[in-house]
Amino acid sequence: MENPFTEEEIKKRLEKPEKKKLYFKNHPNEAEKLMVEKAINDTEKLVRSLEEELGKANLNLNAETKYTKSDDTFSIITKSNNIDNKRDFSIMLNENVLLDFNKNFIPIAMRFLKASKYLMNTKSKIDATVFRNNPIFKLEIVVSENNIKVEMDLKFKIHNKAIKHELLPLTTSNELNIPPIIAEIS
Repeated sequence: MENPFTEEEIKKRLEKPEKKKLYFKNHPNEAEKLMVEKAINDTEKLVRSLEEELGKANLNLNAETKYTKSDDTFSIITKSNNIDNKRDFSIMLNENVLLDFNKNFIPIAMRFLKASKYLMNTKSKIDATVFRNNPIFKLEIVVSENNIKVEMDLKFKIHNKAIKHELLPLTTSNELNIPPIIAEIS
């Protein structure tokens, strides 16, 4: 049976619940088509809103590094007058790496505990003595609804030669429901 109504007429009729039921019963293909279109539109709206939300949340933060030899801790700490740098909570990315957040859920520091041992066991085999050479670094922290992922590049100057180390991405679940954010710290 061919549909005698235009798309506008169909939409108008479907605004009334009793008509919607009857129409879908008599035109199952049309009902399926409209349901698929609605699902696609809803998905597109959700994607756009998430993109807008993430776009607003992008942060570019400056930071400095600090190595404490006594407890063998290497830290990357944000320095910004616009952001509260007081740690409110930390998340363990693994047994040696902590990511610190402030009360506004903004990442403010990353700490490597037992840094010399941990970094020597990575693919790059980084020796703790290079921490004195003011490493150049770039962190990308992506917090999504389900995960927290950190990617990091480190460059150290050794004998006036820059040596780049890429650390494996660290990922953990977002059990604390931290709002989505993308932060780049360098």
